[in-house]
Amino acid sequence: MIYFAEKLKQAKIRMRCLDLYPYNTEKALEQAFSSFPDLTGMTMRPHGQEYFWSGLDMYSFPKFTKMDTLMLDGFNI
Repeated sequence: MIYFAEKLKQAKIRMRCLDLYPYNTEKALEQAFSSFPDLTGMTMRPHGQEYFWSGLDMYSFPKFTKMDTLMLDGFNI
């Protein structure tokens, strides 16, 4: 994702919304925040079948100052 984010910045393309399907919440959120700090919307669903019934634990969340829409599915907060 970092390589892709750098290519978008070089092309002067800004992202406002992101669909994120992480294996690990902390690492994925850190990368998303450092690459796209101005997101206004994000949907998140854990990647993989192992989290379908039990959910993926989320202990922290970066401060996206412009985010007004967040949809979580399958996370334990």
